[in-house]
Amino acid sequence: MLSSQPFQRDYPFTFCFLNTTLHLREKPSADACAALEQLIRQRHAHKQTRASAPLASGETPLFAKVQPLDTLKAKVRVTLGKPQRNGRFDWPLEELINTAEAQRRGVQMSDLEGFGYTRDRLGLVQEYFILTRLLDDYVDGVQWLRNNPNKIEPFIRDAFGLLHSLAQKNITHMDFWAGNIMISPQA
Repeated sequence: MLSSQPFQRDYPFTFCFLNTTLHLREKPSADACAALEQLIRQRHAHKQTRASAPLASGETPLFAKVQPLDTLKAKVRVTLGKPQRNGRFDWPLEELINTAEAQRRGVQMSDLEGFGYTRDRLGLVQEYFILTRLLDDYVDGVQWLRNNPNKIEPFIRDAFGLLHSLAQKNITHMDFWAGNIMISPQA
């Protein structure tokens, strides 16, 4: 069973709004609180599918990923922190675990700033939030390739170099594609 204790220890600030609880690395500014409240209100008003978006949150710009849980079994497993039969956790917990572990192992990546969940009336987790620092001065690989169509080969070499560096740290990226590779526009 996955205990949230170690995660909550590293993310000691709790932000609660409506039926959502977020555990954050640092105390959120007024701007960050307003941005988080707006995101939660939007999620509450429009039961959406998976979403990812930057938040205008002041000093620490954030990027939010929200994953709804579609089945009762997934909601129960995530609520209780239990793995699936194959031993792996549902996607949002796997992503949280992998992100935290990759960060601990020194992978160059956006800092994990927090995580959380929205519960339904029965207390079951219905969606899961992962908050990272927004790399606002970077572009994703898709946009970078559009801006640099003559540099596809170096991009591919660098992408494989990134995969190799992850493998050396015994980290497997769960969603490796150009859109998830962040590049400085000056690169």
